[in-house]
Amino acid sequence: MTDATARFTDTVTIVTGASRGIGFGIAQRLIAEGGQVVITGRKREALDAAVAELGTSADGSPAATAAAYPLNRLGTPDDVAGPVAFLLSDDAAWITGQTLSIDGGAGIKPLM
Repeated sequence: MTDATARFTDTVTIVTGASRGIGFGIAQRLIAEGGQVVITGRKREALDAAVAELGTSADGSPAATAAAYPLNRLGTPDDVAGPVAFLLSDDAAWITGQTLSIDGGAGIKPLM
């Protein structure tokens, strides 16, 4: 049996919407179980407060967030707009019932 308090040791997880609510709770749990988190949020003040409360295992800086993605950068509106425009066009007329992850590779990044 593994020690549940250390099952996320040596892992870094991106937690979106982590300045409050469920995202914040998930970040707390991951840290409590040995992990480190990179958190994102829409309001800088709330994000800074969450990082302060979570402690040294959390980082909400744009550089840390970008480094957590395989592409090593944050996404832009154009990163999403292009695929959306394609899916709305006649070029995508034969595509149906599919999920397109536009996440900078975060969904396929291996666990550390």
